[in-house]
Amino acid sequence: MQKQIKINGKKISYTLRRRKGTRSVRLAIYPNGAFIITAPRWYPAYVINKFIAEKSTWIYEKLKNIDFAKLSL
Repeated sequence: MQKQIKINGKKISYTLRRRKGTRSVRLAIYPNGAFIITAPRWYPAYVINKFIAEKSTWIYEKLKNIDFAKLSL
């Protein structure tokens, strides 16, 4: 499920995956710029949003280091 968040004034798209066997929220940023949050199916949305807000500085730092111009070649 594609979603968007706002970090440092920029809208950032991410994929939310709900998994049955997952026990905690997990965050992954791949070299191709894919930003994926994996969470248990039973986790409420506000807990996931709180997790993203707590990690927003780290997310912003990782995404700004990705050169999206090179990826589109």
